[in-house]
Amino acid sequence: AGEGGRALLRPWLSALDGLEIPLEDGDASGADLGPMSTSQVPLVLVHPDGTHYFDIHHSAADTFDKIDPENLAKNSAAIAVVAWALAEMPEPLPRPPQPEHEPQDAPRPAAHR
Repeated sequence: AGEGGRALLRPWLSALDGLEIPLEDGDASGADLGPMSTSQVPLVLVHPDGTHYFDIHHSAADTFDKIDPENLAKNSAAIAVVAWALAEMPEPLPRPPQPEHEPQDAPRPAAHR
């Protein structure tokens, strides 16, 4: 999110205090999220433990039997609380700044406006 987004969201997340899920700053990356940065979409990363994320991610071994039930429960709780907070906040999160690598007047597909 843009400047001040973290401060706006923080008070709504007290329900997650016992789950040891940090609120982290950062940029969206990867094929699934990176394209949203040019549309200045505020994003919230919910990822309690990424220690073994890429051990099997998108490989033939990436099957349901590898799911860690505790990690899944923490992720589910965090996503639910963040979704609730975003729905209940009186103001939306501020949009992040335009990425420096793309001019602000660059044309965007209609679906991205």
